[in-house]
Formats: sequence, C-alpha cells, structure tokens
Amino acid sequence: MSSRKRPWYKWWPKEFNQDEKVRGLGWDAELIYRRLLDVMWESNDCKLPNDENYLYEAVAIAIAKKDFATAWLQIQRKNFELFVEQDGWIYSERLKREMEDVVNLSKIREKLGKKGGLAKAKAIAKQKPKQKGSHIDIDIELKDKSTDGKKAVPSKDLISKSAIPKIKAETQKVGKELYDKKIFPKVFTFINKMLKEQKSERAILHTLTRCYAKAMNKDGFKKDGDPWAYCTRIMQIEDGNFNEAEYLKTKT
Repeated sequence: MSSRKRPWYKWWPKEFNQDEKVRGLGWDAELIYRRLLDVMWESNDCKLPNDENYLYEAVAIAIAKKDFATAWLQIQRKNFELFVEQDGWIYSERLKREMEDVVNLSKIREKLGKKGGLAKAKAIAKQKPKQKGSHIDIDIELKDKSTDGKKAVPSKDLISKSAIPKIKAETQKVGKELYDKKIFPKVFTFINKMLKEQKSERAILHTLTRCYAKAMNKDGFKKDGDPWAYCTRIMQIEDGNFNEAEYLKTKT
C-alpha cells in the first residue's frame, strides 16, 4: 500500500514509555528513534536501508553526525535492538503490524464499497452467519425498539454525518439504553474512560451501537467476554477508522 493512503498511524504512549528498550535511551536517541519511525511509516514498505549515512540524512534534524552515531549505538545496542536488521534493511516489528492492520482494514472497506457498503453488508448478513470481529454486522437493522417507539440506536449514516453535539446526545441515549436494560452496567464509566483517552466520539457511539446489537443477538457475549471487553476490542479498531475518516474529510 502506498504511504499516501495511510497518512497517520496509531501511537501507544503507555506501551512506549514502559518499553524496557526505550527506557534505556537518552533523550537524543529517543528523539532520533521517534523520527525514524515516522520516516519509516512514510516509506511504502515500512522499512529503511540499513545505512547509517542514509538514516542520518533521513532524520533531518539539527544534530552532529558523531552524536547521531552515538545515539544509533543506543538504539541498536546488543540484545536491546529496537529495529530488526534483515537483508540490508531495518524495520520495526510493531510498526509493521500496524501497517498490516491498516492494509487489512482498507481491503475490508474496499470490498464493501464507499456507497454500497451498507446494502452489501445487509445482503451478506442474510446469507452468512456473523463473523467475529468483522464489519459485516455493523448496521444490521435492529428490530428492538426503545419504550417510546423510536429506534433504540442510531444508524451508521447518522454517526458518520452528524455534528458532534448530536453525537454526544446520541451517546448518552445509547448509554442509557445499555444501562437501563442492564446490558452494560458500567457503560458510563467506559464512556468517560474513552473520552479521557481522547478517543473519537463517533467511534465511541459506533462501538456502543455495536454493543447493543450484540446484546440483541441470541448468543450475546458468550464468545466475546463481557461488554467491557467487547467494546474495548471494537474501539481499538474503530477509533482508527473514524480518525482516518475525519482526516480524509479535511482533504476533500
């Protein structure tokens, strides 16, 4: 996949700061390591030539070459190497996994299609059982209604196109449904945690909607753990999806 189609990648600050290898870096080595990850992501294959002169130029920051060489020894110190060296190239195993996730999600969206995705998803859902972790069951029409006769959860179209104040209001409504029906007693704690972590508000609403749909399924959460575990897993995927969608809107 061309790097132009993946202009950003997920960053996990807690895992980064707790990484034993990273904690052994000086501030300059950590800066260089972070910069190399960015440059690596911008390459189509998510890897760079294992050439110190090339890497020094690629970093493009104001640092003496001898200081870069010292920092590089820290980054690749024996038994604590941060990059894998293979066939004249270097790459990050974690960054490579992130790229593979982006590629896989892109293939799913491509199959569903930008405009016909919902119709195709419903048609597939009628023919096949739902697949764990897939996007097929995202917008299956819910027969369950709330007490006032209105649809219990919002549509995907509403989640994608509504302004943030509407998203906030719908999140509270769906949260109340999940709480009142004893589907997800800790739903508001979950919402607050996601907001504190600055997750996409559209992704939060989308995740709670899927949680509600899951609960309406006869098997419920038998194969997915409790609602908290299920929603956490969905958020890991959908937060990136909605952030990317918001980014693309700014480019059109």
